[in-house]
Amino acid sequence: MTESRPQHADARCGIERTPYDVLIEVLTLLPALDVVNLLSVSRTLRTFFKEEQIWRNLSRPFGVTDVSHFGGRSFYTVYSALLHKYGPLLGLWAGDHAFTGHILEFRLDEGDARHQASILGEFWRFRKPTMFQMDIDKPPENPCYIPAVRIGFTDVSTAPCDDTVRINCNPSTRGGQADAHSAYVHHVERTANGIFLGGDHFMSLIQHPDFPSSLDATWLDRQRPPLSLTPLSAPMHSRRSLGLHNPFFGLAWQFVMSVHTGNTDVAKPRAISLSCASDCVELEYPTLSMRVDNSVTPRYYPLRNEIRQGYDSHSDEWAPESLIGLWLGWYGPHGTECLFVDYDGTEKKLIGLKITGDENVPRGVPSWEVSMSSPCQLTMQEQMLCAQVLEEHASCTIYRGTGTTSGTGFL
Repeated sequence: MTESRPQHADARCGIERTPYDVLIEVLTLLPALDVVNLLSVSRTLRTFFKEEQIWRNLSRPFGVTDVSHFGGRSFYTVYSALLHKYGPLLGLWAGDHAFTGHILEFRLDEGDARHQASILGEFWRFRKPTMFQMDIDKPPENPCYIPAVRIGFTDVSTAPCDDTVRINCNPSTRGGQADAHSAYVHHVERTANGIFLGGDHFMSLIQHPDFPSSLDATWLDRQRPPLSLTPLSAPMHSRRSLGLHNPFFGLAWQFVMSVHTGNTDVAKPRAISLSCASDCVELEYPTLSMRVDNSVTPRYYPLRNEIRQGYDSHSDEWAPESLIGLWLGWYGPHGTECLFVDYDGTEKKLIGLKITGDENVPRGVPSWEVSMSSPCQLTMQEQMLCAQVLEEHASCTIYRGTGTTSGTGFL
């Protein structure tokens, strides 16, 4: 009889005998999980764990090609401790705040000689117009970026051997001067939980528009990698409520609403939420003309951020699909708001959905819909209106559509 040997032993020896350059090339082509699994096969392969070329390649999709401002840390440390867990946060996230919505952006702060590189989370904040700046034909304004949280390593000057990643809340979020303190990013599981509104004169709670309206909402970024964060099953309640208002709207401040949560018929995908010990990031809300007592921690959903090449409307290359993506629009007294424009090829309809909104037409509601089947013929009155608003309207291709309007509260 001959003694049988496990087949995997020969396979393992074969992998170990692979030339160094070939093995490194193979490892740079594998995703992180496969790299870890392969290098865990034997002690010999485990010596490749800190091979910089492997981790440099895995860090590149997150925009990290140089680690000189990470406090002397290697690509292995930067990827394994920071990018693997928090790298999927990079990009835009749409908040489900009642009425206004909100946009949170995570980006890579490359650092410099004065501060270490890190991942920075910033809120988009649009300036609210004053009573004398409410022109209906004013162009939209770019947002200001308000630092919210910073995710990075401890400064090497205070802890030279500490490779722990910490999340700090930026106290300037609410204009305060408090010391920096710990913050948390949570993973909110899929849920049917939605927002309901209450008030002194309401007989019962009123459901707010679902955001997103379905798991197939076109503005959701389904390519965003999954997050390995602390999970939550439903939105948390903050420890105090907040009502922000615009004093230029006068008596609208007397209209008070409260925000509640409850199950709806629409399932919401996985999301993230922010929290900190001082409620800074939970209570970052855009300005409203009415008071909304909001004690519900908002959820943020991955938002598509597509940049497409624009074409002249008279060009043969122009198509309604070229308009798909994120746009900024000016909404008079409400200032600049963000929309996601999508095209329904079946119905030949262009839709502008509000990602951020206001107390009249809130986030998650179509601001307008336009039929793109064929250009329309204008009446004499419409031609005069276009001449007043568009000026050189003769060079425009015009389609007919409908818009959404509402009184305060979208009731």
